[in-house]
Amino acid sequence: VDVIKLDRAFVTGLDQHHEARDMAAAILQVSSAIGATIIAEGVETEGRGGHAGGSRVQHGAGLSLRQADADPCVEQAHGSGSAQIAAVTITRIGTMPIRVVPATPDRWNDVVSVFGRRGDNASWCWCRRFLSPIDRQPVPDDAPPNNRESLRSEIARAGIPPGLIALVDGRPAGWTRVGPRSGFPGVTGNRALARVLTDDPGAWWVTCFAVNAKCRRTGVGSALLHAAVDFARAHGATVVEGHPVDVAGLSAASVSGSAVFTGTVAMFTAAGFTAVAHTHPTRPVMRLSIEGSTRTAIPN
Repeated sequence: VDVIKLDRAFVTGLDQHHEARDMAAAILQVSSAIGATIIAEGVETEGRGGHAGGSRVQHGAGLSLRQADADPCVEQAHGSGSAQIAAVTITRIGTMPIRVVPATPDRWNDVVSVFGRRGDNASWCWCRRFLSPIDRQPVPDDAPPNNRESLRSEIARAGIPPGLIALVDGRPAGWTRVGPRSGFPGVTGNRALARVLTDDPGAWWVTCFAVNAKCRRTGVGSALLHAAVDFARAHGATVVEGHPVDVAGLSAASVSGSAVFTGTVAMFTAAGFTAVAHTHPTRPVMRLSIEGSTRTAIPN
């Protein structure tokens, strides 16, 4: 791990709450032991900067410290070789830290754990849906696909990890896939999306979320989305997009997790995304420009 980003949610309380300082100090001790660089986001007062500086934070990424044309996280990432960096984003659920890490080969067991009981079914989606042309029809003699092995092989070969894993209290709790939009035939080949999307080589796409049932409605999805934005920015993206579901516009009294696997409008809105088009009244395309953008804090 080369870089650990200390989320605004921690930094905001440094000058007011000893619990926040204790938790930040523990994280910084770990970073010191492994030789990682710390970036503190949201250092907007001298009090916070003093506490952060006293804890050996190497970079502040707050509004008052950030240069308008530079993001210290991006600079540090590219300086270390962005294709190889294993950046860690740390946020929180209340006082419980969430670590979001890239899905590297050594994290394969964590990926399997996130998918739970579906991990035993090799033909389940395994986040392959958007990697196949949308008009491909199965051949009757086709054997069931081994999507599990396909994802494992993809992660093993990838120069840039294809997804991110959320860890709550050290346990795998969620997954998201994020990458260049051009790399998802299921997005670029979707007729409804093709009518509203324009070619943009800098556009990255957040395809989906999988969150452990015990951790749903606790902020894990939001943590993954914020981390996906950071990850995309560090690898040269200029915008990040998604195709979430507007749950408020659905007629069903309750909505299952599988119905909102692309995320929810509320989650994307809270992360700073705006709707730029619709393929259906409840399915907006949402976009966040990240050229010189300032990331919003994750709500508790």
